[in-house]
Amino acid sequence: MNRKEKILNFIIIVIVVFVVCLIFYKLLGYIKQVNFKSIRFNIYLILSFMMIPFWYFFMCLAFKRIVLSLGNDVDLYTLMRIIGISMFGKYIPGKLWFTVGRIALLERVGVPKKKSFTAVVLETYLLLLSGAFFFLINIFKFENNVLYSIILIVVVLFLLFLSLPKIFKNIINIFLKIFKKEKIDFNIKFKEYIFIVSLYFLVWIFSGLEFYLLIYSFTLKTYDFVGILSIYPASWVVGFLSFLMPAGIGVREGMIFVLLKRYTGNEIAAVGSLLSRIQVTLGELFYLFFFIGDKKIWRKNEKRD
Repeated sequence: MNRKEKILNFIIIVIVVFVVCLIFYKLLGYIKQVNFKSIRFNIYLILSFMMIPFWYFFMCLAFKRIVLSLGNDVDLYTLMRIIGISMFGKYIPGKLWFTVGRIALLERVGVPKKKSFTAVVLETYLLLLSGAFFFLINIFKFENNVLYSIILIVVVLFLLFLSLPKIFKNIINIFLKIFKKEKIDFNIKFKEYIFIVSLYFLVWIFSGLEFYLLIYSFTLKTYDFVGILSIYPASWVVGFLSFLMPAGIGVREGMIFVLLKRYTGNEIAAVGSLLSRIQVTLGELFYLFFFIGDKKIWRKNEKRD
């Protein structure tokens, strides 16, 4: 290992330690706000946590298919490790470190910067696109009339149009040209593209199911299944678009509260939004510690000059 690699490893370690400390600080703040004495959980809480590996697997599988479509074949376990570590960049304001960290780690396993940047942009776009669909479901659930139905159909068709590979590539290149960046190029077959989009819908379905089971675990009340399931994806989209807030902290919880209280009332909505953040953070911490300690797989896949 040369000096440059040692410096890079040191920087990565410092960033990881800083982010973990920041997360624990935020997490302790959340925990202090919850009066756990008044909450009684049941087995559905365990079932809720069991949904995390499913959405994480589908997210990593979708990203692998994107990277493969761009001409690089990285094994799934390595990508799970890279995603598990780099996702903590979103806890730093601006979401810059999420992208930079993912690109830096992908470069170490042989994916060129331009292709890794394209893969991250495409992943983010498809997550937002598929998540926006669940946001529209929430609008439709509470604005059920002919006008809103027509608007919903038009918006869905427009989003589907924007998701076409050639259209997406042209849109991204327009923004890159404005910022005087090099254009990206990729050629994903339509069937493969549909398969990738389907995987992202599975990501949101399982994350939404995780949220529904979490709410059910301390209320034991049956609410509108589709409505509750769609709340987390919709809130994630709004939280992600709040670029100044790390990991959408505060914004996502506020959106969850606004959407959830229409089903459950203010008290359960407040507790549910807070517990959701704690659960997601605990799940992400698990993957961070699980993957960051595996040095063998890193050395095995790291490309040497």
